[in-house]
Amino acid sequence: DAPGFVLPYSDSPVDGNKVGEQVYIDILSRARRYVHIMTPYLIIDHNMETALQYAAERGVDVHLILPGIPDKKYAFALAHTHYASLMKAGVKISEYTPGFVHAKVFVADDREAVVGTINLDYRSLYHHFECAAYMLDVPCIADIEADFQHTLKQCRRMTPERLKNDKLSMKVAGALLKAIAPRRGLQPRLLRLTRTADDRQRQADRPRHGVPCAASEDIEYQHEQPIAPVARCFFPLRHDGQQAAALRRSP
Repeated sequence: DAPGFVLPYSDSPVDGNKVGEQVYIDILSRARRYVHIMTPYLIIDHNMETALQYAAERGVDVHLILPGIPDKKYAFALAHTHYASLMKAGVKISEYTPGFVHAKVFVADDREAVVGTINLDYRSLYHHFECAAYMLDVPCIADIEADFQHTLKQCRRMTPERLKNDKLSMKVAGALLKAIAPRRGLQPRLLRLTRTADDRQRQADRPRHGVPCAASEDIEYQHEQPIAPVARCFFPLRHDGQQAAALRRSP
């Protein structure tokens, strides 16, 4: 048997389960050494921004690579409005100088990674149909991290001083866009582990073989076992509970 786990999953805007965001926040919440991220856009709500900040503040090396040459100037201006608060918390941000980065990658602690279509932007996390693959303890994670490090050599590191050199038009555009941008989760949180009454009722109305959302009663949250909280979001369970038992085992 091949080592590790690969779990493909999808995220839909119509089912109420924000799987893409939950998986990313879960990785940030449990990381111990590093979380390295590549994303073409950075248009995030309070929940994701807080997760990035909290990870960096507790000593995790959180490093984002974004495009140095954007495809959409308004998105680039809006991304820059997040830089100051993230860098203040210790998040590192670099921009790829040769051009545009279109990769959507999370890799953490040489152990887990996500590769797919899910950008760190509000539309991708809340309004689009997306898909990705979560990987745990598979050999290619080393290659993903090596690719990040190779790309990083072609990036410029953003600093508060460099950010101050943005054009005035870009600063004004970013401030105006951020003022009207949709924001959710005004109260800080890392990962919602309990559901509202409506969430629980929707889960109860589904067939037992359906896909559980966050905080399924079938799988307990275990800090040391990353596959359990991720599987809680999207992994289908059999009636006999054997998969749930397997997911509780230490990898």
